[in-house]
Amino acid sequence: MKRTLTAAALVMATIAPAAHAMENEATMLTGALYNGLTRMQIDTANMSNLTLGEVNIIASILHSGDSEGEKRRLIDTIIRKAGER
Repeated sequence: MKRTLTAAALVMATIAPAAHAMENEATMLTGALYNGLTRMQIDTANMSNLTLGEVNIIASILHSGDSEGEKRRLIDTIIRKAGER
């Protein structure tokens, strides 16, 4: 029993920092995304409804070779759908 508790404590000690680091990365990505959307004058009111997957898709769109109009159309669609949830 003592070994099980020790092993569980060790696992928790290694998982907690990793989870915190992932949360920080998501926060940084969302902040960068917000800045990019603001520069493009895209409404960011529904950003809090975006999933992490949608945030990644929008980041990919921002860095794509598409025209600004196409980027805006795609991103507006994703954000609008997120706002409908």
